[in-house]
Amino acid sequence: MFSAFRTLLALAVVFEHLGPTPYVGPYAAFGFDALSGYLMTCIMHENP
Repeated sequence: MFSAFRTLLALAVVFEHLGPTPYVGPYAAFGFDALSGYLMTCIMHENP
């Protein structure tokens, strides 16, 4: 589920670079970074 949401956020950032989509790019980039950080933290806590 998270990977699909991360893919949508990454595509929103790409579309921001291709053409003007107002106010979407910064929120998508922040959401992608926040979700990626959360998932990396979860992975780090699973492996001792």
